[in-house]
Amino acid sequence: RNEDPRFVPISWDEALKTVADRLNALRDKGESHRFGILFGRGWGATDAGLLGDFGKLYGTPNGALNHSSMCSDASKKAKLCADGNYSYSSYDYANTNYLLIFGAGFLESFRPLNNNLQAWGAMRTKAPKTKVTVVDVHMSTTAAAADRMLLTKSGTDGALALAMAHVILTEGLWERKFVGDFIDGINRFKAGEVIDATYSKDDLEKRKQAKADAAAKQAEAEKKGLAEKAKLHADIDSLRTKIEESNDDKVIAELKRKLSELEKKEKNAESLAAAIKTQRAALERETKPTPEPAVGDAIFQEKWTFGLIEWWNAVLKDCTPEWAEKITTISAKDIKTVAREFGSTRPAIALFERGATAHTNGIYNGMAIHALNALVGSFFAKGGLGYQSGTPWGKLSVKPDDF
Repeated sequence: RNEDPRFVPISWDEALKTVADRLNALRDKGESHRFGILFGRGWGATDAGLLGDFGKLYGTPNGALNHSSMCSDASKKAKLCADGNYSYSSYDYANTNYLLIFGAGFLESFRPLNNNLQAWGAMRTKAPKTKVTVVDVHMSTTAAAADRMLLTKSGTDGALALAMAHVILTEGLWERKFVGDFIDGINRFKAGEVIDATYSKDDLEKRKQAKADAAAKQAEAEKKGLAEKAKLHADIDSLRTKIEESNDDKVIAELKRKLSELEKKEKNAESLAAAIKTQRAALERETKPTPEPAVGDAIFQEKWTFGLIEWWNAVLKDCTPEWAEKITTISAKDIKTVAREFGSTRPAIALFERGATAHTNGIYNGMAIHALNALVGSFFAKGGLGYQSGTPWGKLSVKPDDF
Protein backbone atom coordinates (compact mmCIF):
# COMPACT_ATOMS: atom_id res chain seq x y z
CA ARG A 1 0.00 0.00 0.00
CA ASN A 2 1.28 3.45 -0.99
CA GLU A 3 4.33 1.84 -2.58
CA ASP A 4 5.32 1.80 -6.23
CA PRO A 5 5.04 -1.84 -7.43
CA ARG A 6 7.72 -0.96 -9.97
CA PHE A 7 5.97 -2.74 -12.83
CA VAL A 8 7.98 -2.57 -16.02
CA PRO A 9 7.10 -3.72 -19.55
CA ILE A 10 8.70 -6.99 -20.67
CA SER A 11 8.49 -9.10 -23.81
CA TRP A 12 6.24 -12.14 -24.25
CA ASP A 13 9.28 -14.40 -24.39
CA GLU A 14 10.55 -13.08 -21.05
CA ALA A 15 7.09 -13.35 -19.49
CA LEU A 16 6.60 -16.95 -20.61
CA LYS A 17 10.11 -17.91 -19.45
CA THR A 18 9.53 -16.32 -16.04
CA VAL A 19 6.33 -18.28 -15.47
CA ALA A 20 7.76 -21.51 -16.91
CA ASP A 21 10.89 -21.29 -14.72
CA ARG A 22 8.78 -20.88 -11.60
CA LEU A 23 6.50 -23.77 -12.54
CA ASN A 24 9.46 -26.03 -13.33
CA ALA A 25 11.13 -25.13 -10.04
CA LEU A 26 7.98 -26.00 -8.12
CA ARG A 27 7.59 -29.33 -9.90
CA ASP A 28 11.28 -30.19 -9.47
CA LYS A 29 10.74 -29.94 -5.70
CA GLY A 30 7.81 -32.37 -5.97
CA GLU A 31 5.35 -29.64 -5.10
CA SER A 32 3.39 -29.29 -8.33
CA HIS A 33 0.18 -29.71 -6.32
CA ARG A 34 0.82 -26.28 -4.80
CA PHE A 35 0.18 -24.63 -8.15
CA GLY A 36 -3.34 -23.42 -8.88
CA ILE A 37 -5.14 -21.44 -11.55
CA LEU A 38 -7.96 -19.19 -10.41
CA PHE A 39 -10.13 -17.76 -13.17
CA GLY A 40 -13.49 -16.08 -13.66
CA ARG A 41 -16.22 -16.95 -16.14
CA GLY A 42 -14.84 -18.90 -19.06
CA TRP A 43 -16.50 -20.22 -22.18
CA GLY A 44 -15.33 -22.97 -24.46
CA ALA A 45 -12.40 -25.30 -24.73
CA THR A 46 -9.94 -22.54 -25.63
CA ASP A 47 -10.00 -20.98 -22.17
CA ALA A 48 -11.94 -22.69 -19.38
CA GLY A 49 -11.55 -26.16 -20.88
CA LEU A 50 -7.85 -25.77 -21.64
CA LEU A 51 -7.02 -24.58 -18.13
CA GLY A 52 -8.21 -27.80 -16.54
CA ASP A 53 -6.24 -29.93 -18.99
CA PHE A 54 -3.18 -27.74 -18.47
CA GLY A 55 -3.39 -28.45 -14.76
CA LYS A 56 -3.55 -32.19 -15.39
CA LEU A 57 -0.54 -32.04 -17.71
CA TYR A 58 1.44 -30.08 -15.14
CA GLY A 59 0.44 -32.35 -12.28
CA THR A 60 -1.92 -30.38 -10.06
CA PRO A 61 -5.54 -31.02 -9.12
CA ASN A 62 -5.99 -27.26 -8.73
CA GLY A 63 -5.67 -26.33 -12.36
CA ALA A 64 -9.13 -24.87 -12.84
CA LEU A 65 -10.43 -23.10 -9.76
CA ASN A 66 -13.24 -20.88 -10.94
CA HIS A 67 -15.93 -18.62 -9.52
CA SER A 68 -18.75 -21.16 -9.59
CA SER A 69 -18.81 -21.75 -5.82
CA MET A 70 -20.04 -18.18 -5.37
CA CYS A 71 -22.19 -18.29 -8.49
CA SER A 72 -24.49 -21.08 -9.66
CA ASP A 73 -23.03 -24.22 -8.08
CA ALA A 74 -25.79 -24.67 -5.50
CA SER A 75 -28.55 -23.89 -8.01
CA LYS A 76 -27.20 -26.38 -10.53
CA LYS A 77 -26.68 -29.05 -7.88
CA ALA A 78 -30.25 -28.56 -6.66
CA LYS A 79 -31.48 -29.35 -10.16
CA LEU A 80 -29.05 -32.26 -10.41
CA CYS A 81 -30.49 -33.79 -7.24
CA ALA A 82 -34.08 -33.07 -8.25
CA ASP A 83 -34.20 -34.07 -11.92
CA GLY A 84 -30.68 -35.01 -13.00
CA ASN A 85 -29.97 -31.83 -14.97
CA TYR A 86 -26.63 -30.40 -13.83
CA SER A 87 -26.98 -27.21 -15.80
CA TYR A 88 -29.09 -24.12 -16.28
CA SER A 89 -32.74 -24.28 -17.24
CA SER A 90 -34.35 -22.80 -20.32
CA TYR A 91 -37.61 -20.89 -19.81
CA ASP A 92 -40.49 -20.29 -22.22
CA TYR A 93 -41.21 -16.80 -20.94
CA ALA A 94 -43.21 -15.81 -24.03
CA ASN A 95 -45.97 -18.30 -23.25
CA THR A 96 -46.04 -18.48 -19.47
CA ASN A 97 -48.90 -16.96 -17.48
CA TYR A 98 -47.30 -16.95 -14.02
CA LEU A 99 -43.71 -16.27 -13.02
CA LEU A 100 -42.59 -16.94 -9.44
CA ILE A 101 -39.07 -15.62 -8.79
CA PHE A 102 -37.01 -16.68 -5.76
CA GLY A 103 -33.86 -14.66 -5.05
CA ALA A 104 -33.00 -13.73 -8.63
CA GLY A 105 -32.48 -10.22 -9.99
CA PHE A 106 -34.44 -10.89 -13.16
CA LEU A 107 -34.25 -7.28 -14.36
CA GLU A 108 -30.85 -6.54 -12.82
CA SER A 109 -28.46 -9.45 -13.25
CA PHE A 110 -30.16 -12.81 -13.90
CA ARG A 111 -28.70 -14.48 -16.97
CA PRO A 112 -29.14 -13.78 -19.88
CA LEU A 113 -30.02 -10.21 -18.94
CA ASN A 114 -30.61 -8.83 -22.44
CA ASN A 115 -33.05 -11.64 -23.18
CA ASN A 116 -34.75 -11.14 -19.81
CA LEU A 117 -35.43 -7.48 -20.52
CA GLN A 118 -37.01 -8.35 -23.86
CA ALA A 119 -38.96 -11.25 -22.32
CA TRP A 120 -40.28 -8.98 -19.57
CA GLY A 121 -41.76 -6.60 -22.11
CA ALA A 122 -43.43 -9.48 -23.93
CA MET A 123 -44.78 -11.10 -20.75
CA ARG A 124 -46.19 -7.92 -19.29
CA THR A 125 -47.93 -6.72 -22.46
CA LYS A 126 -49.40 -9.95 -23.82
CA ALA A 127 -52.93 -11.13 -23.18
CA PRO A 128 -53.34 -12.63 -20.68
CA LYS A 129 -50.63 -10.63 -18.92
CA THR A 130 -48.07 -12.77 -17.11
CA LYS A 131 -48.51 -12.36 -13.36
CA VAL A 132 -45.23 -12.00 -11.45
CA THR A 133 -44.53 -12.67 -7.77
CA VAL A 134 -41.05 -12.00 -6.36
CA VAL A 135 -39.65 -13.61 -3.21
CA ASP A 136 -36.61 -11.75 -1.85
CA VAL A 137 -35.04 -10.27 1.26
CA HIS A 138 -35.04 -6.68 -0.01
CA MET A 139 -36.82 -4.40 -2.43
CA SER A 140 -35.31 -4.56 -5.91
CA THR A 141 -35.98 -3.34 -9.42
CA THR A 142 -37.63 -6.66 -10.22
CA ALA A 143 -39.75 -6.66 -7.06
CA ALA A 144 -40.85 -3.08 -7.68
CA ALA A 145 -42.01 -4.00 -11.19
CA ALA A 146 -43.80 -7.21 -10.09
CA ASP A 147 -47.44 -7.66 -9.10
CA ARG A 148 -46.51 -8.83 -5.62
CA MET A 149 -43.46 -9.12 -3.44
CA LEU A 150 -43.07 -11.54 -0.54
CA LEU A 151 -40.41 -10.23 1.84
CA THR A 152 -38.84 -13.30 3.37
CA LYS A 153 -36.20 -14.00 6.00
CA SER A 154 -32.84 -14.83 4.44
CA GLY A 155 -32.34 -18.52 3.68
CA THR A 156 -35.96 -19.56 4.29
CA ASP A 157 -37.09 -19.78 0.67
CA GLY A 158 -37.31 -23.56 0.94
CA ALA A 159 -39.80 -23.39 3.80
CA LEU A 160 -42.01 -21.14 1.69
CA ALA A 161 -41.80 -23.54 -1.26
CA LEU A 162 -42.69 -26.51 0.97
CA ALA A 163 -45.74 -24.69 2.34
CA MET A 164 -46.83 -23.84 -1.19
CA ALA A 165 -46.49 -27.49 -2.19
CA HIS A 166 -48.58 -28.42 0.88
CA VAL A 167 -51.39 -26.09 -0.24
CA ILE A 168 -51.23 -27.26 -3.86
CA LEU A 169 -51.63 -30.88 -2.75
CA THR A 170 -54.23 -30.46 0.00
CA GLU A 171 -56.41 -28.33 -2.25
CA GLY A 172 -56.04 -30.70 -5.21
CA LEU A 173 -54.35 -28.17 -7.51
CA TRP A 174 -51.55 -30.40 -8.82
CA GLU A 175 -51.34 -31.25 -12.53
CA ARG A 176 -52.61 -34.81 -12.73
CA LYS A 177 -51.53 -35.32 -16.34
CA PHE A 178 -47.90 -34.89 -15.26
CA VAL A 179 -47.85 -35.95 -11.62
CA GLY A 180 -50.53 -38.64 -11.57
CA ASP A 181 -53.39 -39.22 -9.14
CA PHE A 182 -54.87 -41.50 -6.53
CA ILE A 183 -56.28 -44.62 -8.16
CA ASP A 184 -59.80 -43.90 -6.96
CA GLY A 185 -59.56 -40.13 -7.50
CA ILE A 186 -60.02 -39.37 -3.79
CA ASN A 187 -57.59 -36.72 -2.52
CA ARG A 188 -55.89 -38.13 0.59
CA PHE A 189 -53.54 -35.19 1.13
CA LYS A 190 -54.73 -33.96 4.53
CA ALA A 191 -52.60 -31.78 6.81
CA GLY A 192 -50.74 -33.85 9.39
CA GLU A 193 -52.01 -37.19 8.08
CA VAL A 194 -49.77 -40.00 6.84
CA ILE A 195 -50.84 -41.68 3.61
CA ASP A 196 -50.42 -45.43 3.19
CA ALA A 197 -48.47 -46.00 0.00
CA THR A 198 -50.37 -49.19 -0.78
CA TYR A 199 -53.90 -50.54 -0.38
CA SER A 200 -54.65 -52.41 2.83
CA LYS A 201 -57.52 -54.83 3.41
CA ASP A 202 -59.34 -52.07 5.29
CA ASP A 203 -58.86 -49.69 2.33
CA LEU A 204 -60.43 -52.20 -0.03
CA GLU A 205 -63.39 -52.72 2.30
CA LYS A 206 -63.94 -48.96 2.46
CA ARG A 207 -63.61 -48.73 -1.33
CA LYS A 208 -66.14 -51.52 -1.76
CA GLN A 209 -68.56 -49.82 0.63
CA ALA A 210 -68.07 -46.44 -1.07
CA LYS A 211 -68.90 -47.97 -4.46
CA ALA A 212 -71.98 -49.64 -3.00
CA ASP A 213 -73.09 -46.36 -1.43
CA ALA A 214 -72.56 -44.54 -4.73
CA ALA A 215 -74.56 -47.17 -6.62
CA ALA A 216 -77.38 -46.98 -4.07
CA LYS A 217 -77.38 -43.20 -4.29
CA GLN A 218 -77.55 -43.34 -8.08
CA ALA A 219 -80.37 -45.89 -7.96
CA GLU A 220 -82.29 -43.69 -5.53
CA ALA A 221 -81.78 -40.68 -7.79
CA GLU A 222 -83.02 -42.64 -10.82
CA LYS A 223 -86.05 -43.86 -8.84
CA LYS A 224 -86.82 -40.31 -7.78
CA GLY A 225 -86.44 -39.13 -11.37
CA LEU A 226 -88.89 -41.75 -12.63
CA ALA A 227 -91.40 -40.79 -9.93
CA GLU A 228 -91.14 -37.12 -10.87
CA LYS A 229 -91.53 -37.99 -14.54
CA ALA A 230 -94.64 -40.08 -13.80
CA LYS A 231 -96.16 -37.30 -11.68
CA LEU A 232 -95.49 -34.73 -14.39
CA HIS A 233 -97.11 -36.97 -17.01
CA ALA A 234 -100.13 -37.51 -14.73
CA ASP A 235 -100.49 -33.77 -14.14
CA ILE A 236 -100.46 -33.15 -17.89
CA ASP A 237 -103.15 -35.80 -18.49
CA SER A 238 -105.24 -34.31 -15.69
CA LEU A 239 -105.08 -30.82 -17.23
CA ARG A 240 -106.04 -32.14 -20.65
CA THR A 241 -109.08 -33.90 -19.14
CA LYS A 242 -110.15 -30.75 -17.32
CA ILE A 243 -109.86 -28.70 -20.51
CA GLU A 244 -112.11 -31.15 -22.36
CA GLU A 245 -114.71 -31.12 -19.58
CA SER A 246 -114.81 -27.35 -18.94
CA ASN A 247 -117.21 -24.91 -20.63
CA ASP A 248 -115.74 -21.76 -19.08
CA ASP A 249 -113.45 -19.91 -21.52
CA LYS A 250 -111.48 -18.20 -18.74
CA VAL A 251 -110.93 -21.47 -16.93
CA ILE A 252 -109.93 -23.17 -20.17
CA ALA A 253 -107.43 -20.38 -20.96
CA GLU A 254 -105.82 -20.71 -17.53
CA LEU A 255 -105.70 -24.51 -17.81
CA LYS A 256 -104.06 -24.26 -21.24
CA ARG A 257 -101.44 -21.86 -19.85
CA LYS A 258 -100.57 -24.33 -17.09
CA LEU A 259 -100.59 -27.18 -19.60
CA SER A 260 -98.17 -25.32 -21.86
CA GLU A 261 -95.78 -24.79 -18.94
CA LEU A 262 -95.89 -28.45 -17.94
CA GLU A 263 -95.42 -29.67 -21.54
CA LYS A 264 -92.41 -27.37 -21.89
CA LYS A 265 -91.01 -28.70 -18.62
CA GLU A 266 -91.55 -32.28 -19.81
CA LYS A 267 -89.82 -31.57 -23.12
CA ASN A 268 -86.81 -29.99 -21.40
CA ALA A 269 -86.54 -32.93 -19.01
CA GLU A 270 -86.61 -35.41 -21.90
CA SER A 271 -83.93 -33.43 -23.78
CA LEU A 272 -81.71 -33.31 -20.69
CA ALA A 273 -82.15 -37.03 -20.05
CA ALA A 274 -81.26 -37.82 -23.66
CA ALA A 275 -78.13 -35.64 -23.49
CA ILE A 276 -77.00 -37.26 -20.24
CA LYS A 277 -77.56 -40.71 -21.72
CA THR A 278 -75.50 -39.82 -24.80
CA GLN A 279 -72.67 -38.36 -22.72
CA ARG A 280 -72.63 -41.35 -20.39
CA ALA A 281 -72.48 -43.76 -23.32
CA ALA A 282 -69.59 -41.81 -24.87
CA LEU A 283 -67.75 -41.76 -21.55
CA GLU A 284 -68.20 -45.50 -21.12
CA ARG A 285 -66.81 -46.10 -24.62
CA GLU A 286 -63.74 -43.93 -23.96
CA THR A 287 -63.08 -45.16 -20.43
CA LYS A 288 -60.76 -48.13 -20.32
CA PRO A 289 -61.76 -50.75 -17.78
CA THR A 290 -59.40 -50.77 -14.81
CA PRO A 291 -58.86 -53.83 -12.66
CA GLU A 292 -59.88 -53.66 -9.05
CA PRO A 293 -56.89 -52.93 -6.78
CA ALA A 294 -55.56 -55.66 -4.55
CA VAL A 295 -53.87 -55.56 -1.17
CA GLY A 296 -50.36 -54.15 -1.70
CA ASP A 297 -51.14 -52.21 -4.89
CA ALA A 298 -49.94 -48.58 -5.09
CA ILE A 299 -52.61 -46.17 -3.93
CA PHE A 300 -51.18 -43.30 -6.01
CA GLN A 301 -50.21 -43.83 -9.64
CA GLU A 302 -47.34 -41.47 -10.47
CA LYS A 303 -46.53 -40.55 -14.05
CA TRP A 304 -43.49 -38.29 -14.46
CA THR A 305 -42.61 -37.65 -10.81
CA PHE A 306 -41.11 -40.04 -8.29
CA GLY A 307 -41.70 -40.46 -4.56
CA LEU A 308 -44.49 -37.94 -4.00
CA ILE A 309 -46.23 -39.96 -1.28
CA GLU A 310 -42.92 -40.56 0.51
CA TRP A 311 -42.13 -36.83 0.33
CA TRP A 312 -45.57 -36.02 1.73
CA ASN A 313 -45.25 -38.44 4.63
CA ALA A 314 -41.68 -37.46 5.53
CA VAL A 315 -41.92 -33.69 5.07
CA LEU A 316 -44.88 -32.00 3.42
CA LYS A 317 -47.74 -33.19 5.64
CA ASP A 318 -46.59 -30.87 8.42
CA CYS A 319 -45.46 -27.93 6.25
CA THR A 320 -48.57 -25.82 6.63
CA PRO A 321 -48.63 -22.10 5.77
CA GLU A 322 -48.86 -21.42 9.51
CA TRP A 323 -45.67 -23.46 10.04
CA ALA A 324 -43.88 -21.53 7.27
CA GLU A 325 -45.07 -18.17 8.60
CA LYS A 326 -43.01 -18.65 11.78
CA ILE A 327 -39.90 -19.40 9.70
CA THR A 328 -40.19 -16.99 6.78
CA THR A 329 -42.09 -14.10 8.46
CA ILE A 330 -44.49 -14.17 5.48
CA SER A 331 -48.13 -14.35 6.60
CA ALA A 332 -49.96 -17.65 6.17
CA LYS A 333 -52.66 -15.77 4.28
CA ASP A 334 -50.17 -14.52 1.67
CA ILE A 335 -48.59 -17.96 1.37
CA LYS A 336 -51.98 -19.52 0.66
CA THR A 337 -52.85 -16.81 -1.87
CA VAL A 338 -49.65 -17.23 -3.87
CA ALA A 339 -49.83 -21.03 -3.68
CA ARG A 340 -53.39 -20.99 -5.02
CA GLU A 341 -52.46 -18.57 -7.79
CA PHE A 342 -49.43 -20.60 -8.82
CA GLY A 343 -51.25 -23.91 -8.50
CA SER A 344 -54.29 -22.86 -10.52
CA THR A 345 -52.54 -20.93 -13.31
CA ARG A 346 -51.27 -22.81 -16.34
CA PRO A 347 -48.59 -22.59 -17.52
CA ALA A 348 -46.44 -21.34 -14.64
CA ILE A 349 -42.72 -21.12 -13.87
CA ALA A 350 -40.82 -21.08 -10.56
CA LEU A 351 -37.20 -19.98 -10.98
CA PHE A 352 -34.48 -19.41 -8.39
CA GLU A 353 -30.88 -18.29 -8.02
CA ARG A 354 -28.30 -17.27 -5.45
CA GLY A 355 -30.70 -15.39 -3.21
CA ALA A 356 -32.29 -18.73 -2.39
CA THR A 357 -29.31 -21.07 -2.75
CA ALA A 358 -26.27 -19.19 -1.36
CA HIS A 359 -26.80 -20.65 2.10
CA THR A 360 -25.78 -23.76 4.04
CA ASN A 361 -29.23 -25.16 3.17
CA GLY A 362 -29.17 -23.71 -0.34
CA ILE A 363 -29.40 -26.95 -2.30
CA TYR A 364 -32.44 -28.02 -0.28
CA ASN A 365 -34.03 -24.62 -0.87
CA GLY A 366 -33.48 -25.02 -4.60
CA MET A 367 -34.86 -28.57 -4.66
CA ALA A 368 -38.06 -27.49 -2.88
CA ILE A 369 -38.57 -24.58 -5.28
CA HIS A 370 -37.78 -26.68 -8.35
CA ALA A 371 -40.32 -29.29 -7.23
CA LEU A 372 -43.09 -26.70 -7.62
CA ASN A 373 -42.51 -26.82 -11.38
CA ALA A 374 -43.18 -30.55 -11.33
CA LEU A 375 -46.35 -30.24 -9.26
CA VAL A 376 -47.93 -27.92 -11.83
CA GLY A 377 -46.63 -29.86 -14.85
CA SER A 378 -44.29 -27.18 -16.19
CA PHE A 379 -41.40 -29.43 -17.20
CA PHE A 380 -40.97 -29.48 -21.00
CA ALA A 381 -44.39 -27.84 -21.41
CA LYS A 382 -45.34 -24.80 -23.44
CA GLY A 383 -44.88 -21.80 -21.18
CA GLY A 384 -42.79 -23.89 -18.78
CA LEU A 385 -39.13 -24.81 -18.51
CA GLY A 386 -36.68 -27.28 -19.99
CA TYR A 387 -32.95 -27.98 -20.16
CA GLN A 388 -30.58 -25.40 -21.60
CA SER A 389 -28.49 -27.01 -24.31
CA GLY A 390 -24.74 -26.64 -24.01
CA THR A 391 -22.47 -25.57 -26.83
CA PRO A 392 -20.77 -28.50 -28.62
CA TRP A 393 -17.22 -27.22 -28.28
CA GLY A 394 -14.59 -28.82 -30.47
CA LYS A 395 -12.25 -31.34 -28.85
CA LEU A 396 -8.80 -30.24 -27.72
CA SER A 397 -5.88 -31.60 -29.67
CA VAL A 398 -4.05 -32.28 -26.41
CA LYS A 399 -5.05 -35.42 -24.50
CA PRO A 400 -3.84 -35.28 -20.88
CA ASP A 401 -4.26 -39.02 -20.44
CA ASP A 402 -1.52 -39.58 -23.04
CA PHE A 403 1.09 -37.91 -20.81
